[in-house]
Amino acid sequence: MSRFAIGPEASWAAFDRLVSRVARGADPAALREIVHVGALSGPEAEPLSERLQHLYSLAFDADEVMDAGQQAVAIAHGFHETWLARDSAGAVTAALQAQLVDLEGGAAMLVVWYVAAVPGLRTPARELFTRALADSLAAARARGRAVAAIVGETRPAVERTFNRYGLRRVYYRTPAGRLAEVPYRVPNDDLSDVVSEHLILIRLDGRADLEVAELLAIVRALHHEYLRPEYYTPAALRASERHRGHPLPMSATRDEASAAAYRDAFSASLARCRAELEHQLRGAEALVLLGERERRQLDAGAHAAPGRDDGFRERP
Repeated sequence: MSRFAIGPEASWAAFDRLVSRVARGADPAALREIVHVGALSGPEAEPLSERLQHLYSLAFDADEVMDAGQQAVAIAHGFHETWLARDSAGAVTAALQAQLVDLEGGAAMLVVWYVAAVPGLRTPARELFTRALADSLAAARARGRAVAAIVGETRPAVERTFNRYGLRRVYYRTPAGRLAEVPYRVPNDDLSDVVSEHLILIRLDGRADLEVAELLAIVRALHHEYLRPEYYTPAALRASERHRGHPLPMSATRDEASAAAYRDAFSASLARCRAELEHQLRGAEALVLLGERERRQLDAGAHAAPGRDDGFRERP
């Protein structure tokens, strides 16, 4: 049985401690400059989605992010909350998008979908995370929702930053006893292949391990977000085609029936990804959460205590 359960008050207290931890060393002036954007109307959402798409194109491959059409849907319907850092001229220099997502059993998780910054600029990463976490905690309290975990995807180049905030990648023991990263995959938009991502998370109940059932619950909740009907209307799919520059399969934009068939095919591909993950983890014991430094220590044969060294140092 899954132990992935935490009461609202306990989760908010843990969340609050995490916000305080991340905020250490934050510049109060830079923190005040972070802009929080909630749901916008369609005409307002499109310009922001295009600015975000440009920013993300500097940091990610095209198949790793939503296109601007999907972003406009996510912003207009309030699926993604957005936090922005701007320069003195008002140009967006960094962004973070996150969402409170329901888990099975009544709790929620905060999903950090995207974090990106203009390369080469000094950006207020700590301030961006602090504001996003504080606002998300306030939203969870307002809804009376317990938050069991904070989940995201990472790249090796920015993993250490996530580690400083307590988030770690997920590993399991293979039958041969080797420590291997849990494979998290999603299909690309033309359904021709899957994209592998590095899943990263922190539990708010203080545990440094994860049961397979808990991981699968997280993955099911993530995949559910990919299938929101609002992303699969002919108009939304036409916007995706326009921004991606290639047609979607199955004549998805032709009419409602074609759009529904494309959504069904995407759902089936997600189900195959979950089945493969479940098969790969069959028989695995508790999964462990490890940061980049801990993995290097393990690779070097040194003892490492999972979940302990997150790179934070107390200020004198």
